[in-house]
Amino acid sequence: MTILLLVLAFLACLQACRLLLTLSINALPVGTAIATAFWLNDFGHGLLFSILLALLVGMALAGTAPWLCARCNAPAVRRTVIFLFVLPARIAGYNGTRAVCLLLMPQGAAAVIASLFAGTLIGISAARRLG
Repeated sequence: MTILLLVLAFLACLQACRLLLTLSINALPVGTAIATAFWLNDFGHGLLFSILLALLVGMALAGTAPWLCARCNAPAVRRTVIFLFVLPARIAGYNGTRAVCLLLMPQGAAAVIASLFAGTLIGISAARRLG
């Protein structure tokens, strides 16, 4: 029974890391959707309207960037769109990995290097996702 619980805990940790990776790659649409929901709610719109419009904004942003990268032939526009998605993904990946590293190892250079490496890998994943 104890081994089963350890295996389930390990699988839960892996799923949490997978969720962290997915949210880091989609940091710009998720962050924009959350900011939109709070902004609409602060201006007195209903909670349901704020959530629904925030979902639409996040989905539109998540769908527009790959569409722009696929359709636009100008390298400057493609690089700008990719940069706008990669920068928040790297920051979110660094911060998420830093939190996990500080749970598992003492604070020091190894945690910073591992966080920078993971943030770079997450940024590369976000760039490859856009093309």
